[in-house]
Amino acid sequence: MTTLVLFGTLLKSTRTVKGLLLKEMAGLAGLDAGLLSKIENNERRATAEQCETFIQILNADADSFRTSWLAGKILYEIEGKPLQQEALQAALELLKKQSDDTETIQNIYFVMNLIQALI
Repeated sequence: MTTLVLFGTLLKSTRTVKGLLLKEMAGLAGLDAGLLSKIENNERRATAEQCETFIQILNADADSFRTSWLAGKILYEIEGKPLQQEALQAALELLKKQSDDTETIQNIYFVMNLIQALI
């Protein structure tokens, strides 16, 4: 199960555990070290493509990275908006109606819980 953590924090901790310096990781990802630092410090959001690149470079758990990235994207979209909780619940109900896949529904609940913990 994925730990409740912001994408940048997950990226930085994984990079550190793998023994890569920020500058090395930036080079491998084709990014400026300053931009990577901002992503790791949750000051900038990574793109979906960057998320996939980080997964490949770090040989990281793809589900954890993608879930954390997507949760951050959703959080960014609803942050500061009225009726955040209600909108999340409505989205969850709509997703449940669209999916018969139990694993997908469990993943949706996990992401929703992650987002609720962050707001």
